[in-house]
Amino acid sequence: MADLKHTTGTISAQKKRLVILSDLHGFWESLSLLAELPELTAHDTQILVAGDLVPGGAEPLRVLDWVMQHAAQFTVMGNHDEKTLSRPPGPLHPFSEASVAQRLQPAHWDFLRGLPHVLDLHWGSHR
Repeated sequence: MADLKHTTGTISAQKKRLVILSDLHGFWESLSLLAELPELTAHDTQILVAGDLVPGGAEPLRVLDWVMQHAAQFTVMGNHDEKTLSRPPGPLHPFSEASVAQRLQPAHWDFLRGLPHVLDLHWGSHR
């Protein structure tokens, strides 16, 4: 990793629950099961995604779209996300970083490039 990007996030006092998801790796099948839980999408729940959104599974763009909609301000970059952005050389098997990089839409590129490496999170009296 080159320079680490830091950002600060504040969770609304109305949020009563923090759900941390990590290492989604493009596996929409698993994420979609979680997304069906009413607790995950309740108005009093904040979702935080701790990196490695891609690659791995068959539907990384659906994973990215969901995260962008539900946790955009509370997501950090993982090492595999960073490798995807750098378009590493190598074989283009369907689930490689290079293969995923070729399928990203401009909004996905912008989202991934903007992710911080470190999120200093504030939630009421917690930090």
